[in-house]
Amino acid sequence: MELKSPRSPLPKVLDFNAADVSTDQVVRALQTAGGVVVRNFISSEVNQQIERDVRPWLEKDQPWNGDFFPPETRRAYGMMGKSRTFAETIVGDRLWTEVCDAMLTSIHEKNWVGDTKEKSVSLPQLMNTIVFSIRPGARAQVLHRDDVLHHQALSAVAEHKIGRDTGIGLFVAGKKTTKQNGATRFIPGSHLWDYAEGPAKEEQTYYAELEPGDAFMILSGCFHGGSANTTTDEERLVYSTFTTRGYLRQEENQYLANDMQAIKALPARLQERMGYSVSKPFLGWVDLGSPMPLLHPGDSNYQKDLWKEQNIERSIISCKTTMDVSVPYTPAKMSDDKKTIKYHLTLDPSHSKSATRDHPQPAASLPEPKHTNVHPKGSSNDENASIYFIGTATTILEWEGIRILTDPNFLHAGDHVHLGPGVTAKRLTNPAIDLHELPRIDAVLLSHYHADHFDQEVEASLRRDLPIISTPHAKSCLVDAKGDDKFTDVYDLDFFQNMLLDIKTSSAGSEGKVPAIKVTGMPGKHVPDGVLGLANDLLKAVPPTNGWMIELGYKPSSSASDEDFKSGYRIYISGDTLFVKDLEEIPKRYAGQNIDLMLIHLGGTTIPSPSVPLLMVTMDATQGIKLMQLIQPDVTIPIHYDDYDAFLSPLDDFKKAVSSAGWDDKVVYLDRADMYKFAVKQ
Repeated sequence: MELKSPRSPLPKVLDFNAADVSTDQVVRALQTAGGVVVRNFISSEVNQQIERDVRPWLEKDQPWNGDFFPPETRRAYGMMGKSRTFAETIVGDRLWTEVCDAMLTSIHEKNWVGDTKEKSVSLPQLMNTIVFSIRPGARAQVLHRDDVLHHQALSAVAEHKIGRDTGIGLFVAGKKTTKQNGATRFIPGSHLWDYAEGPAKEEQTYYAELEPGDAFMILSGCFHGGSANTTTDEERLVYSTFTTRGYLRQEENQYLANDMQAIKALPARLQERMGYSVSKPFLGWVDLGSPMPLLHPGDSNYQKDLWKEQNIERSIISCKTTMDVSVPYTPAKMSDDKKTIKYHLTLDPSHSKSATRDHPQPAASLPEPKHTNVHPKGSSNDENASIYFIGTATTILEWEGIRILTDPNFLHAGDHVHLGPGVTAKRLTNPAIDLHELPRIDAVLLSHYHADHFDQEVEASLRRDLPIISTPHAKSCLVDAKGDDKFTDVYDLDFFQNMLLDIKTSSAGSEGKVPAIKVTGMPGKHVPDGVLGLANDLLKAVPPTNGWMIELGYKPSSSASDEDFKSGYRIYISGDTLFVKDLEEIPKRYAGQNIDLMLIHLGGTTIPSPSVPLLMVTMDATQGIKLMQLIQPDVTIPIHYDDYDAFLSPLDDFKKAVSSAGWDDKVVYLDRADMYKFAVKQ
């Protein structure tokens, strides 16, 4: 193949919509042209909030002392500490994160330490954050490559290989961006040229013209520059960030550029992205450990042995590659991502601790259920596991002597929960059992930190060393915000991150297998796209939420490898999500793998109140049917449907929709104190 050069035909710059583009499409477009346009990257509400956050800083800025930026340009830096909205919706955007992970992750597999060949993974890190205000009269920037910062000097290639780039840039339009008011221009394909060839020619440039909220991504090896603003009255406002490899020095010093208190409030995944993590094998340590204890002092989850493992390793959500520079990029299979285990926890069914610290003696067992249900098509006669429904989203999963409690809420009829400023809900039902009537509980699975899922009595009573699996946000509330009264065994899982619960047994089964449970965070959104900024900024009522995939299975007793785990029964718990596009990733990840049971959170919960229904934050009957169509579980059990006055979609609506769809033989309905039994296969 012919090596690329300034004399080669210029490749086409592709244009996608954020709602339906895949990570693979963006990566391939970047490989071909070096740049790609993504429309509707952020909502207008998010756009407005970022501008409100940054405008005072822009007005404080002074003209640049030099020639690189025109004097009419104003800048704001250190956006991770100045705008949480910028941090979470631009730097933390899922598509952007996946693209960077796919193209900038480095895997080093040729490192011999003694007689051991070690594999080290270096994940991408934040390079810089800048907001630009390019005002009328600003001259054009000269065309340049940003990877000169890392002294890149590459030879020409015929096609792009993953590993060539040191960085990727993201420019999001705060205002309409045109050729006339200063749109970023770049030369498509210039990332493949010999760096000795030059200078760059203006006639080869492409102008990234954007509507507000659109984005332009560009490889740092492309010639590019801001254009002249030749208008008399238009400001070009752009929010920008670059990501680089984890082992390279950052352009913007994130540790000095941002207010530490603001950074402590960010999710752990963004803190790590900023550089508060270790790039394997040993770059970036503090006292031979992770920097994260500086942000989370006393948190045992970050006090791990650097010489054995990196403290908190983000799973690469999509497109994980070998990163071998000798081969072209090909997306990895989804199952590769699911093999990455973030945490391990051993559960011992022989322990006799109470779930609560103020009632030391647990009940011997669950009470007898009012009704016991099995598969709608009949019993298999080998049921060995069960779900006991307590009420709202609270259930107990029991298998192999282990009990997992989901979303514990034990308030009674007439009690109120606080959901945010001025937002409350009244409980209409009683739980099947009271909090202090619980039998031994081995772990808690918490979809999100909200009072109707983790009420104030539960929070006060649970013993502090009870293992809790939840979201990064919930962990910060249960650990960082509680001081000396914090929970001490909390595990945070982001979307598609896993942990393995090994079950301690005295001996292996007849086939030499031991039981284990794999828990994977699933996508969820409490608010619809486009309304987050408007509603949640006003109400502060809807925290981040997860769904869960729980796999009950076995692995050989003789094997220490997580990859030998085999699922015998798969349960998807939707969590408090709406039916959003993010959920479409679930059947892709589990293609060809049966989902045996779905616990679906319904109710059509509305806030701020039933009398003023502003925003629906959980699925109603219509969305519930759509989720059944998407996930295709063998059996569905609706929960979270009538316990609070904020639930405005009654269960009868869902029953009618199920019957209309002809799915009565796929749904089991549980009342409080009912049980569903099923069989986990070996």
